[in-house]
Amino acid sequence: MNLFQSIRNLFFPKALDLDSIKNDLYEIFNTKLPIVYWKLSRYPRLKTIFISNGIRNLVGMDPSLFYKSNRYLEGIIHPDDIVKFISTLDSPKGTRVMCEIRLLGKNKNTIWTEFHFIFSENEITLLISDISERVISKSKVFENEERLLITMQSTGIAIWEWDVESSSLIWKTPPNSLLSLPIGSINDSIRSYFHLIHPEDFPSFIKTVSLAIKEKDDYNTEHRIIDSNGVIRWVEAYAKIFRDSNNKPTRWLGTLKDITERKNLLIQLQESETRARRLFESSIDGIFLIDENGIIVEWNRVMELLTKLSRKKTLGKPSWLVLNNFFSNVKLRTPKDVSLEERIKEVLKMDKLPEKGLVYEYSFIDRNDRNVFFLTQHFQINYSEKTYIITFVRDITENKSFEKETNNLYLRTKTQSQAIIDLATDESFNTGTLDKTLKNILSIACTVLETERSSIWMFREDFTTLECMYEYIKSDNKYKVHTQSLESSEIQIFIKALLTSRVLVANSIIQDTRIREFNLYYSYPNKIKSLLVASIRVKGKIVGIICIEYMQSERIWKSDEVMFAGLLSDQTAIAIINSERKQNEDQIKLLNTNLEKIVEERTQQLRSTNNDLSKTLNNLSKAQNQLIQSEKMAALGQLIAGIAHEINNPIGSIKASLELLRSNGNNSQLSKINIPTFIYKMNNDHISLAEEFFNESIMNQNTFSGMVRREKKRELELFFQSMKISRYEELADRYIDLGVDFIASKYFPLLLKNFSEELFFFLSETIFEERNYKSIEFSLQRVANIIRSLRTYSHNNNKGEKTYYNIKDSIETVLTILHTKLKRNIEIIKNFEHTPDLKCYPDDLIQLWTNLIMNSAQAINYLGKIEISIKYLQEKNLILVIISDSGDGIPFDIRDKIFNPFFTTKRLGEGSGLGLDISQKIVQSHDGRIYLDVEAKNTTFVVEFPIQN
Repeated sequence: MNLFQSIRNLFFPKALDLDSIKNDLYEIFNTKLPIVYWKLSRYPRLKTIFISNGIRNLVGMDPSLFYKSNRYLEGIIHPDDIVKFISTLDSPKGTRVMCEIRLLGKNKNTIWTEFHFIFSENEITLLISDISERVISKSKVFENEERLLITMQSTGIAIWEWDVESSSLIWKTPPNSLLSLPIGSINDSIRSYFHLIHPEDFPSFIKTVSLAIKEKDDYNTEHRIIDSNGVIRWVEAYAKIFRDSNNKPTRWLGTLKDITERKNLLIQLQESETRARRLFESSIDGIFLIDENGIIVEWNRVMELLTKLSRKKTLGKPSWLVLNNFFSNVKLRTPKDVSLEERIKEVLKMDKLPEKGLVYEYSFIDRNDRNVFFLTQHFQINYSEKTYIITFVRDITENKSFEKETNNLYLRTKTQSQAIIDLATDESFNTGTLDKTLKNILSIACTVLETERSSIWMFREDFTTLECMYEYIKSDNKYKVHTQSLESSEIQIFIKALLTSRVLVANSIIQDTRIREFNLYYSYPNKIKSLLVASIRVKGKIVGIICIEYMQSERIWKSDEVMFAGLLSDQTAIAIINSERKQNEDQIKLLNTNLEKIVEERTQQLRSTNNDLSKTLNNLSKAQNQLIQSEKMAALGQLIAGIAHEINNPIGSIKASLELLRSNGNNSQLSKINIPTFIYKMNNDHISLAEEFFNESIMNQNTFSGMVRREKKRELELFFQSMKISRYEELADRYIDLGVDFIASKYFPLLLKNFSEELFFFLSETIFEERNYKSIEFSLQRVANIIRSLRTYSHNNNKGEKTYYNIKDSIETVLTILHTKLKRNIEIIKNFEHTPDLKCYPDDLIQLWTNLIMNSAQAINYLGKIEISIKYLQEKNLILVIISDSGDGIPFDIRDKIFNPFFTTKRLGEGSGLGLDISQKIVQSHDGRIYLDVEAKNTTFVVEFPIQN
């Protein structure tokens, strides 16, 4: 073991950081501490290897004198202590020993020292420290120290003394109770205390000690120790450093105090303040805190952003002056025309604020002429026996804008829906008068969407040319016909975009590359800035476009406006189909007239040619007339009657829905409701709840009749009566009609307000209107499907692509459409199993279920039961749909004919005889089959669909 290791083991037996230890040892050597290093040879003789210069300062003798002699420190050890010194040399190897030895100086004066021995295998290291001053002063301060010790011990403070040269540690008061240590845990060595210091605090502890020695300051620090129970405790250490005439530290006298409780409390307070500050600064609201005199004591980051005033510039200043500076250049508008700074003064005058605080709303015009809205909430808090007012400031400009936009959306949607209804019920639309219908569509587009121009373009049959059929200019209220044509080869990119989009939205025609070709020939010359282009599709094929043109500036089209443009294109397609239907009917009538005329002429010729065969000719004429009548009724009359019969249902649904809407509008109580006041009474949570209730009620498909309806209505009346609804009977009757027989508890907050009755009457009216709008939409779709199916029944060739669709959803859709016909005296029994989605033509499935369910309803004269079952045969990979009614069944003699086209058991004009034939073709297009279950008691049709992998 070398000298460095010996000294390191003496001072720092458990230290690991050698670099920091070396620095501390070099510091010790610089103090010229006396150190002796011997090499053992033939004992008891010692060979001196090293003596530091510190021996010169201690005894006044040059270190070289001791190298000349092989004896141990001859001549300087006091005669009375030689035996003690020699006996100490017999200590075991690997030990450390300290003893007090007196030395004789150059002038034979006695010097009190402490010898610190380190015994290794073949070496002895000796460290000598001068304790003369301590021994002399020890007796002088004994009485003062004794009194101090008694005082310190009574206050829980431990007193210690550290002799730097000997590294001995003396405890003036026992530290065991203070540090929760058993007696004997700390001995007279400074190293025993080092072992208690927390490992994380040890480097800073050594650094603090070294710094105190270098800078000649007293020592004062806090660190953690680990007591005998493993508990971490905080202690505060203070020491007075005593130095000799050479400014060398000789001893430390200090105190040790347990501050664990205070430290933990401080940490908790700091953590609490940190959390509060984090919440304070992370708030989305502006927050400022004022004392009872109105002086600002806190000002968060959001307030800095709102007012452009930093926290540094606002703290300590009167709040009204700060706020007055902020609002000095704006005009504040409040219900009472009270500014924010005046409101703050009013709040400060109040003795006590409500627990829920005070809430005020303000609006003003900012420096950018922008209308700004915000809320303030004022709360009173007590802290450290002082009263403060905390104010939350929230910018609600976006909320106000959202409310305005929501209201505008509602009004726009209502206007758009009414326009579609008016168009669909117009006489020219249903009679196939195409020119008038197209003009109406262009006029509606400009009026509803507030544009200056609109136009309808149609492709020629060979798709080579796009022609502008009608162009409408709103300011002139004039229609131009066949104004322009474009070759398809010139607008190929434009046509490609039409094929992939229902509506092309061009907010800026300059930036939209899809319509660049169309712009070149049409938009630019007509000074159009923004466009909506909706494709018109008939039987899946694009036949034309509707252009809605805005000329004032670039326009951001809203989603509801884009949807409305798509609806107009759909209505245009229906109008074209209606026109084609009317043309076909006229042709059929003309053919009938010509056929009758030809037959009559031939009959007259035969009658005049052979009078002898008059009887035969008469019989033949009758047979011919009967055949003509049969053919006409079968091939034409039945077809036309069937079309009228099939279309009558959805048209009747549309008319009924419109009558209900008009009737409901006449009886509406909305005129009694102050809608703006009613809306402003509701906060965001109320509005969200009302929207959720509205959406759930729209999806509700319940229907009640007879005894069940009366019971449900009575229960709902009692519920509304308990909620203090004055017109509870009327309100209950409305919601039972809507299929709502239960109000969930989450909506109770809406029933406990002073506007609850108005709200729920308003919701019932809105739900009623929305359902009828949906019924009209479904019915119009049915008309399109019926016409398409009847026109193509002879060769079912669906050019569209199959998509995955759920059987249950399609049947539910049909039941919804037919609800008004089935709800009164027909009981619908549904047994639906879960099935995978079917790859199919969804529109064809809806037509299929409509035919089968309406046949069942007519078979039972709209009085009885219809049972619909859906089963999934997983082993056969089949979906079965079984539709059965409670009627008398189909006679055996006609069962083989029911799927023949034009075969019907109904009276003339009541049916076309095409329903089951069309149904069979739809099923066959899906690789399935439909048949009559002859073993069933009642009339039962079974439809099988194979599932494609």
